[in-house]
Amino acid sequence: RARRRRGLRRPRVVLLAGAQSGHWGLLVTLALGSAIGAYYYLRVTLMLFAKVPAGAETLDKVSTPLIVKILLVALAVFTLVLGTFPAPLLAVLHSLNSNS
Repeated sequence: RARRRRGLRRPRVVLLAGAQSGHWGLLVTLALGSAIGAYYYLRVTLMLFAKVPAGAETLDKVSTPLIVKILLVALAVFTLVLGTFPAPLLAVLHSLNSNS
């Protein structure tokens, strides 16, 4: 027996639960948001692979200061670490909340 892909199972469960409980406004909002998101991301993806017409004006490269590069790398590392291991930060926040 082939395994079912779980990627589409959760959204389908949410849609079915919304339909069964009669939250049609939320379902329409969800559908519109999904359509807008799909349009946006497909447009960006198509622009990445589009060919630049001959003779088109190109933008000059902008030099980024070193401090900005360092901050971007630090924020990216912080985001990856926090997304992978959120428990330490959550423990600190929980202890701060219980002290007040």
